[in-house]
Amino acid sequence: MSLDKAKFNSKQQGYTLLEVLISMVILAIGLLGMAAMMLNSIKSNQGALHRSEATLYAYEVLDLMRANRTAAEAGDYNIAIGASSARSTIAEIDLDNWKDSLSQLPLGDGSISQSGGIATITVQWDESRMQGGAIQNFVYMAEY
Repeated sequence: MSLDKAKFNSKQQGYTLLEVLISMVILAIGLLGMAAMMLNSIKSNQGALHRSEATLYAYEVLDLMRANRTAAEAGDYNIAIGASSARSTIAEIDLDNWKDSLSQLPLGDGSISQSGGIATITVQWDESRMQGGAIQNFVYMAEY
């Protein structure tokens, strides 16, 4: 029982090349899918980082207000989005430093409004580079 090698090889001609091309197409589609998944993951992680930083910045200024309660009760920590302080009192220096730290966020800014011992702290940043992103706001209300 001997195999005729010439006959065997002639039946297999061309099939391996076709199989390799098909497997390369399948592999390329899989790699493109993984690249898209990685890109979405990076965007989501960046958005989560910005939200975490915004939370920390809101807590930071609230702690500053609690440390300088007299100025906070007098309304010295009120500031609007886009506003800056004169840097003459401790509260204004705190607000100026806080606004500087908000610049770590993309187009980061913030505002504080006070009413009846409750501070409403808003941290705003731009996530337009992210998937479906726009201007984001983190609003935190607490007693000072």
